[in-house]
Amino acid sequence: MAEIVLRNEFQLRGLGDVVAVRSSGVSDEEYGNPIDRRAQRELTKRGYRLPVSHFAHRIEADEIAETNLFLPMTASHMRSLLRLLPAEKRELVHMYRAFDPSLPKPQPGREMLLDLADPWY
Repeated sequence: MAEIVLRNEFQLRGLGDVVAVRSSGVSDEEYGNPIDRRAQRELTKRGYRLPVSHFAHRIEADEIAETNLFLPMTASHMRSLLRLLPAEKRELVHMYRAFDPSLPKPQPGREMLLDLADPWY
């Protein structure tokens, strides 16, 4: 869901050909699943175009190597991602909501204050 919204925002700002957006998980829990039907419904209702073939997968080595900004949605995902990344990539990890100027910057260890609530759980 976040991939689709973020990609759309870059398109609207004329950066769609400059910035690549990909979504990956930090576990195999949802591997192979399509976009949740509830998320599909909400995205469609809001006018977003759904990708033809999208399935959940765990982040892979080539994605890690090619990525210059990682945006985990939750502090738990951030911690899991940091364990998967080589040391030189860890400084590229920022919570998704860390760029929201209306939110205070949490102290280290309190990143959960920036968690993006999962609308389904």
